[in-house]
Amino acid sequence: MNLLAKIIRKIKYLIKTPFERASVLNERKKLIAKYKKAEKLIIMLVPDGDIINGGVLSLVSIHKEFTRLKNIHGCEVLATTNNYDCETYFLNFTNFKNQMEVFDLKTIFDEVPNIKELHFHLPELFIDGFLNDFENKWSLNHKEVFLNADKVSMNILNQNIVLMPEVSSIQKLKSIFGDDITMTMAHKQYANQEVKDKYDIPVHYLSSWFNPVPYDVKEFKNKKNLILFSPDELSRTNIQTKNSKQDLINGIQKKFPDFEIKIIKKLKYDDYKALVSDAKFMITLGEGLDGYYTENVMCGGVSFAVYNTDFFTPEYDNLQTVYKNIDQLFERINIDIQDFNTNPDAFKAYNAVQKEIIEREYSYEKYQKRVEDFILGNYDFK
Repeated sequence: MNLLAKIIRKIKYLIKTPFERASVLNERKKLIAKYKKAEKLIIMLVPDGDIINGGVLSLVSIHKEFTRLKNIHGCEVLATTNNYDCETYFLNFTNFKNQMEVFDLKTIFDEVPNIKELHFHLPELFIDGFLNDFENKWSLNHKEVFLNADKVSMNILNQNIVLMPEVSSIQKLKSIFGDDITMTMAHKQYANQEVKDKYDIPVHYLSSWFNPVPYDVKEFKNKKNLILFSPDELSRTNIQTKNSKQDLINGIQKKFPDFEIKIIKKLKYDDYKALVSDAKFMITLGEGLDGYYTENVMCGGVSFAVYNTDFFTPEYDNLQTVYKNIDQLFERINIDIQDFNTNPDAFKAYNAVQKEIIEREYSYEKYQKRVEDFILGNYDFK
């Protein structure tokens, strides 16, 4: 791109962006009008941008269940950007189907004048930012709305135990919210008494997101010679290794030249689901027990991961394709792919083993019950 083209693009951006932001803020004010008389609010803070990942899908799913259970808690359920003064402006997450509208805290506090109850749900990744914004950016008027409410609570949405801040950050939240703080977990493995004792707040297991809509399950004969990789790099596994993700891809491609290998990135969810349905194999290098692993299995495929004590529960430890460490993955994966690819019966049987373990814990009915228990105060660890 030449210099003139760069200058023109920059001018267009500078002109366009303020209008876009003004347009979104005006639209938010229109949308918030239906909540003007609301006195009780549940506010879920979400990423500040129109993105798609497992965390976003999870948050939208929880938002949907809270909305469904309004008859129990009596609150309007709203989503806001995680930053008090957001820099990106959007109204919805557009990469997957959902009905969630995204506001900002300023608009809510400006446009909903009679708030008596406020219940925040804050992902662990945004805790320190929330504390900084509350101390340094919230207007005095909005702090008064917050502090004058009859009831204020905070639930930490612990989507990833590795990303939790220091205990001192939770203590700061307590200085604002008092004792009315809880923590809900995306993974059963770290929903336990030890975590409850560490942070000294009630803990409840909700589970991570999964798709309540039936999966497009394909048998081995109808699947493509397709191997999918999660977008994660090996460094995300916190395991020291000389090898790289590209080394792994190169080794598999050399062994299986008739297979297509794709890294999942920049896909709308429906396109991702179609890809997973077609694929024989999925290799996830992130948390291990994540959506990449589970959804591929639910679509009839075989998934590979490295066992991670932060996320996997013990029943996954002895599975053939859940390796003890990254070195074992490099040693075994081509052998295991070969075994399953040349034996459709073994492929089908092993998929059934993986699926049975997943379904034992992940079902929509169980998920709904866990959300309802949380709302009723029936926490796993009080």
